[in-house]
Amino acid sequence: MDNPLFTKEMSSIYPSELQLNKSNTSNKQASFLDLQLEITENKMNIKVYDKRDDFNFKIINYPSLDGDVPASPSYGVFISQLIRFARICTEVNEFCSRSRLMSEKLLKQGFKYQRLRKTFCKFFNSHNHIVSKYERSLKSMVVGSVARPEFYGDVLKKIRKVKMLPLDNCLVQLKVLLNTYIKRGYKGNILYLTCLLVFPDDFLKMNSMLGLCAFQN
Repeated sequence: MDNPLFTKEMSSIYPSELQLNKSNTSNKQASFLDLQLEITENKMNIKVYDKRDDFNFKIINYPSLDGDVPASPSYGVFISQLIRFARICTEVNEFCSRSRLMSEKLLKQGFKYQRLRKTFCKFFNSHNHIVSKYERSLKSMVVGSVARPEFYGDVLKKIRKVKMLPLDNCLVQLKVLLNTYIKRGYKGNILYLTCLLVFPDDFLKMNSMLGLCAFQN
């Protein structure tokens, strides 16, 4: 990067049997392994490069807690990736963006929002030597790095089981389930969106008037 003489000197660095192809379109920007390197105002900026970002189809990666995968090691995957992001990214906004994208995916795969926040706090306190360069407080980093859920993946599996019950029992168990999670701090509007993945909207609105008070929050 930033070396106009490099192409002239390649033959003295690499053997003639090795074919070299120029992959970067700019002399001040290039990708190398999982790094995206860019020179801006005489400063080297580094961020995460993932070629899967350019794919036009959904990529299945990271554990899904909808199955029988152990929970604790799965949350450890989040920490390991946060460490990687922090070591690579020179700018805090890029670190937060990467973390937010990952947490958004994990939330849809059964991970718990509150536990992801606690896991991030554990990472921040245990690896402060690599995040101190961002000069941000823990609170601001958590807000910027952990996505809020579109639905609760950990509740979705239980709602699907409730749907399999006879109608009368289904309504009772659904009410108990939702109010239990409300008491735990889960948001009623997000619980409603979670239920929409299992029950029709008309069914939920009709029966919320019969006592599903969780939806009123």
